[in-house]
Amino acid sequence: TFAERFIEGDNFGQTIRTSLNSTNGRYMVAVLSNIGLSQGSGKCINIFEEQSDRSHECVAVLCLPSTDVFTGDDRASFGRGFDIVDGVCLAGFGAYADPGRSGIAFFRRDNQTQVWSFVSVIEPPAVNPGENPEYFGTSIVLEKTSGKTAVIGSPSSAVGILKTPPPDVPTPAGGSVYLLTLSNQDVWSVQDKMQDPFS
Repeated sequence: TFAERFIEGDNFGQTIRTSLNSTNGRYMVAVLSNIGLSQGSGKCINIFEEQSDRSHECVAVLCLPSTDVFTGDDRASFGRGFDIVDGVCLAGFGAYADPGRSGIAFFRRDNQTQVWSFVSVIEPPAVNPGENPEYFGTSIVLEKTSGKTAVIGSPSSAVGILKTPPPDVPTPAGGSVYLLTLSNQDVWSVQDKMQDPFS
């Protein structure tokens, strides 16, 4: 079973999210772990579902796909920010491991087969000249009803001069928070961008 693959020291439980499977009414627990690092697949998100006896069974393990598109740093940083709501899971990767490169992996559960699959990568939005969204996806929050709206944190995405004390000191400042929505064609698009009012 998936649970039998967990090894001591894999930091299982370092980040936890919960949700509800609307198709079967089961409580879900999503747990980030390092188990895949020793196997070449990188960090993984392990999804458990509550059973009738109140125990929890691991029903899926989400990792970045085995393609050349993703680097070792991508896999090692996978899930640094993630959230799950019903049949939608978003997980950030890149950023701190490889400054200037970041993205969010989008996973979807088929409500008939209950199988989770990788769908696509949400790329960092275009930014103004001089800005670098290198921490896009550091924090992720999905709207809890449908999971079709996401709020994405991109700290230190802008370099500027602080408008508050100490004045006129060039320093990495600000950051951005993006509001994204999911279409019926499983495409995420930016609806709004919020920025640090002090940068």
